[in-house]
Amino acid sequence: MTALVRVAPTTLPAGLAGDVQRAAEHAAHARSPNTRRAYARAWERWTAYAHEHGARELPAAPLVVAAYLAHLDAEGLSPASLDVALAAIVDQHRAARLPLPTNDPAVRDVRAGIRARRGTRPRSKAALSPAELQEMIDALPPDIGGTRDRALLLVGFSAALRRSELVALLVEHVAWHARGVAVLVARSKSDQEGAGVEIPIHAAPGRLCPVVALRAWLDAAVITSGPVFRSVDRWGRVGRAALSAAAVAKTIKRAAARVGLDVHELAGHSLRAGFATTAASQGANMAEIGRITRHASEGMIRKYIRAGTLFDRDPLRGVLVR
Repeated sequence: MTALVRVAPTTLPAGLAGDVQRAAEHAAHARSPNTRRAYARAWERWTAYAHEHGARELPAAPLVVAAYLAHLDAEGLSPASLDVALAAIVDQHRAARLPLPTNDPAVRDVRAGIRARRGTRPRSKAALSPAELQEMIDALPPDIGGTRDRALLLVGFSAALRRSELVALLVEHVAWHARGVAVLVARSKSDQEGAGVEIPIHAAPGRLCPVVALRAWLDAAVITSGPVFRSVDRWGRVGRAALSAAAVAKTIKRAAARVGLDVHELAGHSLRAGFATTAASQGANMAEIGRITRHASEGMIRKYIRAGTLFDRDPLRGVLVR
């Protein structure tokens, strides 16, 4: 339920009810589907905790929220997950126009104490290197499933696409050019309003050309419109619906397992991180990398640049040689 619906009066002027309903439908899209799902799960968890202990979930007592944070910490949730739990509580209180329990010093101190004790460095999935990517590509089976996976891996890496962006890609979003293709990312995590941006994918010589791989998949699957990346069953039949984001991660892990890579260190984000890290190691600057990755801030791009150039310069070069 959105804040708009909660504050709407029960009796509206004649003719206004329809417009309020339409406004509420627009307001429901203010957050991405992933964020809405995460908040819904977190709110369910909070209400279950509150009911179990005989407390009200809305409005929430600051002391109960502080105890809830300690409970989640004891269960091993990360500081980032605790922040989502608080954000869901805040979201419901704002929608109901109620004071925020998270503004209470007790809640702030518990959150700060947990973060100070446990640290806040996130555990990132490993960036896929070009050598690892090549190993994975070479080990793919020669069937239609392997043809799809080859295109998915190479397009995802070359365009630094998120899982959600890969599965949302349509044939209508692909423009073919003499030197490659341009793919339209119609909506993304950093573009919730759907302005869209075109990402260039350059053709490359050899078997790792993402453009050739994409063309081979579309031709083999006879896909002329709609979702680019689709399911392939064990009989080689291509589905009509787009792959799920979870299926992208499974595809990467399956390809990594074939060549003995640590599947626990790799996920959907490994393609995107691999692009940024590789570009940084090749000397690309922040603007060049950011043009493709479309990060909302330069902070994450700097992180990739530091990772890609970590050992490029040794301040003690030639000193510790005796």
